[in-house]
Amino acid sequence: MWPDISSIDLTGETGRVFWIEVKKPRPFICENLERHMSSVEVLIPVGGQSIALFALSKDDAASSAGIDLDSIKAFILDGTVGMNIKEKVWHWLPYSLSEKAYFAVVLRNKTHKEDLEIVDLKKTLDLSISLAL
Repeated sequence: MWPDISSIDLTGETGRVFWIEVKKPRPFICENLERHMSSVEVLIPVGGQSIALFALSKDDAASSAGIDLDSIKAFILDGTVGMNIKEKVWHWLPYSLSEKAYFAVVLRNKTHKEDLEIVDLKKTLDLSISLAL
């Protein structure tokens, strides 16, 4: 990840554009999810194809107990649309289906320092998510 490629204005606040490259092989196993309690995240696929995982929160609790496990969904990102990830939505780094996949990510400034909650699913819930292709 290369932060601070560009600065943008998000409703009066400074934002950051990040560049992410994901590569194969990477097992289709997810043992972590993250969310931002007060920040949206824009994920723009710019090359390759991938799968991204998302889950809803049960409530606004600042713990893994807030993950609605029944809501976990996987979406194929084929490069034709970007995503605006609402605050409090659990997600994780996409898994590449092609040799490499590239993304531009837009976040409010300091989101990665001040508004980032990461949960270790294996440790906290004795759970991991495996995608069958």
